Amino acid sequence: MYRYIDADLYCEGISLRDIAEAYGAPLYVYSASLIRERAGQLTRALSDIDDLLIAYSVKVNNNLTLLKMMTELSFGADIISAGELYKYLKAGGDPRKAVFAGVAKSREELVYALTHGVFMINAESIPEIIRINDVAKERGVIAPVGVRINPDVEARTHAKITTGRRGVKFGISVQNLLTSAEMLKQLKNIDIIGVDVHIGSQILSPEPFLAAMSAIAGVTAELRKEGFNIRAADLGGGFGIPYNKKDRPFDFNRYKAAATPILKAMGTKIILEPGRFLVGESGVLLLKVEYIKSEWGKTFVITNGGMNDYIRSAMYDAYNEFYPLTLRDGSITCDIVGTVCETSDIFAAERKISTVEEGDYIALMDAGAYGFSMASRYNARPLAAEVLVDGDNVKLIRRRENLDDLTDTDG
Repeated sequence: MYRYIDADLYCEGISLRDIAEAYGAPLYVYSASLIRERAGQLTRALSDIDDLLIAYSVKVNNNLTLLKMMTELSFGADIISAGELYKYLKAGGDPRKAVFAGVAKSREELVYALTHGVFMINAESIPEIIRINDVAKERGVIAPVGVRINPDVEARTHAKITTGRRGVKFGISVQNLLTSAEMLKQLKNIDIIGVDVHIGSQILSPEPFLAAMSAIAGVTAELRKEGFNIRAADLGGGFGIPYNKKDRPFDFNRYKAAATPILKAMGTKIILEPGRFLVGESGVLLLKVEYIKSEWGKTFVITNGGMNDYIRSAMYDAYNEFYPLTLRDGSITCDIVGTVCETSDIFAAERKISTVEEGDYIALMDAGAYGFSMASRYNARPLAAEVLVDGDNVKLIRRRENLDDLTDTDG
């Protein structure tokens, strides 16, 4: 939904330059139509699964307006904290469609989840399962539990977002789970209803998912032999997007053909937790060019944004395309950098882009996932604003912070 009309970059029916001039920069802009398009694409790919819950991964982008869009699409939620559950409920979400994940749930968070009746609490360790049982006993309820296994599957993605191999903090090894089966049967205030797996994020090939499915199918069969009534299989998320436009998008046709027989044979409710795929391409971060500096044979395009606004470049060496909001003749090769006082505050190195001048705006593309949700006030920089474009309409969905906001919780 982002395209040039003449020399100006548009989001749906609105010029991004007009949006930047009206709302300022740094500014997150989201395309509602693109979110709906990706949701439809995903739903069609899974259309042959009878009992399916698509649980949007709230950590990816938890803006309340976007969460309301997900509930209107009848999606549930994959939540990592009581705060994420709170926001999902505020957006009109159904707690019976919420799956509570995370490796260090506190007693207070477990009480909150049980009080609101989430569909399943995905436990990441044997000690956590025991704690869930204790909390449920205190509350006089039976807690629905999914056990997250670590299948030791290589996700073929960045090391910092690989979560399903041995040696990381996530999940329970299959051996440990089966060895503990008899002990788990003695816990009277839990009902182990599901098996969960999540192997990582930004995966562009179906093969790692198929390997994880095979692992979860095997564990489901083993737990049923042990007497557990497993009726849900949570396959996590991780569908990637082509940040570099030279990359191929995820092949859902191949995924559907290979995955559907495996999922149908499991005889369980199927849960998927997409996030990045639904909102990543919908968002851009608009930045203003403050200075253009030439030193040591290099050109630096210095923007008014920083790693506090978008940390993925510094944290993951992430690649994003950059498009000027107004095209000029010619091109430059430059480092696109931010204002934060860190050498790592660099969005792109030695990148060839269309010519820009001081005062121009540029768009950091595909910023809808893990952009604002990971933003901070580092260097005492107020958080950016967010807007949603839907056709010819623009809506402010989060106001820009001001300097007074920086001391709103100080003593």
